[in-house]
Amino acid sequence: MKYKNSLKFLLSTLAVFTLAGCSLKQINEQIPTILKNEEVKKEISYKREAVSPELINRINDVISSIIKNDLQNINKNYIHPTFGFYNIYKIDGITTFTQQKEVYNIVDDGIEELSHLIKFASEDSKGYLLKQGDVKFDCSPNNDEFYGWSQDGLYLSSKVSSQLSKIMKDANSFEKDRYKEDDLEKAKLIEKTSYKVVLTPYLVFYMTKIEGKWYLSLFDRATINCSSD
Repeated sequence: MKYKNSLKFLLSTLAVFTLAGCSLKQINEQIPTILKNEEVKKEISYKREAVSPELINRINDVISSIIKNDLQNINKNYIHPTFGFYNIYKIDGITTFTQQKEVYNIVDDGIEELSHLIKFASEDSKGYLLKQGDVKFDCSPNNDEFYGWSQDGLYLSSKVSSQLSKIMKDANSFEKDRYKEDDLEKAKLIEKTSYKVVLTPYLVFYMTKIEGKWYLSLFDRATINCSSD
């Protein structure tokens, strides 16, 4: 009798271990499938290219169109048709932006628009040669003598601002997912790979390589706007 009970216990124990082994085997076999089906997020690596004759020529072409006040040519040849560009400006001292596919030809002089700044530049910025270097704008609230750019001219610099991504992140902290991951990646692309061009006293814009070609990707109108309230 004891023999039969021992045999039953042994057989039951073996059955439990066999079933457990099968379950573990099934789980182990499922792990690779789970990993394969799981989307692995990889951070995109961005790198700013060296200044090239291609970039210089492209900037000079843009400046030529600005001097001619040729918005049609700017929209057609220097703004990417799907990427568009960001227009950063201030409203009541608060920095914000719009995303546009073209520079709108606003003729109303009641509000200063991008088209107005391009028109002013076409009249007052002729004859500048492109130089590499950074220039700074000083609002100088306490002394008008120091108001304006540190130097006059046409300048190319890699020192771009990160204000676009900051605006997006600040907005997301108040309204979740207002700007999606694609929006943040576009901002990163601009901020990490672009070059800034300053055409004093009116224009600051970025050139970004998109699909193998340099385009206008951002106009910074906030830098020269000293309003704070």
